[in-house]
Amino acid sequence: MDLDEIKNLIELLVEDLYGCIEYEPNKENDILCFMEQYIKGLPSQRPRIMEQLLHCIGDEPYENPYAAYQHYDKKDVKEFESCLFEYLDNIGEEQLIKLIRKINKLNDICRGQIMDNWRRERLINLLNLTLPNINVSSIVSEESVW
Repeated sequence: MDLDEIKNLIELLVEDLYGCIEYEPNKENDILCFMEQYIKGLPSQRPRIMEQLLHCIGDEPYENPYAAYQHYDKKDVKEFESCLFEYLDNIGEEQLIKLIRKINKLNDICRGQIMDNWRRERLINLLNLTLPNINVSSIVSEESVW
């Protein structure tokens, strides 16, 4: 087991999660996001969305248009990272199942936003490194809801 490779995979997963919640304004993308929210929004929400859209177009300060889509925060990312490092302290098949169930719970709390297909693949690669003689993919498929 290559501990450095495992830690690099954990870091990659965590950086990806942070990248999705650390907002960097981009006027063109933000305008499109506000427009989508306006079109799909309830009539009662539209005046606030329009106000933010006009601020964005006018180069005035405006809200993060993606905040409505974010269902996890830094605390959740730290929890995810903590779960992975706890698992590394006590690697085994039972601990793998406990880890998957913890991630299931966290992912549920975060409305399915913690795990996506890309992260799932990286996580399985990481777990395969820790338990090379066990069919990790099968266990993940049986136990996970992501």
